[in-house]
Amino acid sequence: MQCFTCANIDSLLFDYSEGDLKAGDKHAFEEHLLKCERCRNEVEAYQDVISLAKLVKPSSFTKETGTLPSHVEERLKDTLEKELGISFRTRLLY
Repeated sequence: MQCFTCANIDSLLFDYSEGDLKAGDKHAFEEHLLKCERCRNEVEAYQDVISLAKLVKPSSFTKETGTLPSHVEERLKDTLEKELGISFRTRLLY
């Protein structure tokens, strides 16, 4: 079992969320989460985004452009903005 740092947590978010960590690593990962609010928030936000992404069906993509319908794209952007602080809004500077 290893001791996890924030950098380790970032690189293992997918494996943790999918339940693919070994028992000892999962325990160490969760021990770090108990001590680190930043990582707890990041794991929660990551899992929220993954849950939202799983709601999107492949048939939701338009075949012509390979893009999401505008309502799905807006919902995803809003979630990413709220949970991770990522801004997709373009500001015009005049």
